[in-house]
Amino acid sequence: MSFFDSLEELQERWSGSAGGFSHVEVWDEAAAGYAEKPLPTFEDDPFLAMMQAEGALTPDARVLDIGCGAGLYSIALAPHVAEVVGCDFSEKMIEAARNRATAEGCTNAQFICGNFADLTFNEPFDVVFAHFTPAINSATEFQKMVSLARSWCFMACPTRRRDFVLEEARRLASVEHGDPDRDRNFLYGFAYAWLLGKTPTVMHYDDVWLDQRTLEDAQTVYANHLVAPDLSPEQKAIVQDYLAQIAEEGTVYERIETTIAMLGFRV
Repeated sequence: MSFFDSLEELQERWSGSAGGFSHVEVWDEAAAGYAEKPLPTFEDDPFLAMMQAEGALTPDARVLDIGCGAGLYSIALAPHVAEVVGCDFSEKMIEAARNRATAEGCTNAQFICGNFADLTFNEPFDVVFAHFTPAINSATEFQKMVSLARSWCFMACPTRRRDFVLEEARRLASVEHGDPDRDRNFLYGFAYAWLLGKTPTVMHYDDVWLDQRTLEDAQTVYANHLVAPDLSPEQKAIVQDYLAQIAEEGTVYERIETTIAMLGFRV
């Protein structure tokens, strides 16, 4: 990424695509798995710890969770703030979030289904954050995130990410890397904050995720969305055959290695 002299220059450059991860079907299919994940804690989760260390979380704070998924971070934050609003474009994720909030006895979190870029909020929030979400994928969306914050913005992105099964599927189907802007989003976000005159706190850590899908689900999601959204019938067949070959008792296991990059700044 070259140096940017102005926000206007950055806004022209930053209008990327999240590749297959921008398709709502991917997240609808994943909702059941996310619904079963444990809630993150301040002791074990670096992103929560970062927000706490910056002093952003106060008892009277209103918080917006962009791309909230199954509501794990919203619900984890709720006991420490006045109100949390989570938004996500996946109806199944929002359903999972509402069910989880009820199960956890969380009464000060609400969840809205809709694309962040299209949603309207009546008043700003003290803290706005985006954690592992394709919802912040352009200067326009980042600018909207900043505009909704009274005090703090935070963002966490999986960078230098390697999805080993996905990469091999793309190689076999002769598809180039499908998410070229995924790493750049963090750099663009830092540059945007810097050009606003902010000095973001930056932290990072390495992580490994082990994901699994039924063979049927994997063949649908990989062939229709993740590898590329416009595969030919021949390419889809190659991907589906590969997944069938590596499946273990009807399950496809994916290993993901990534460096989580996080930034936070006062607005």
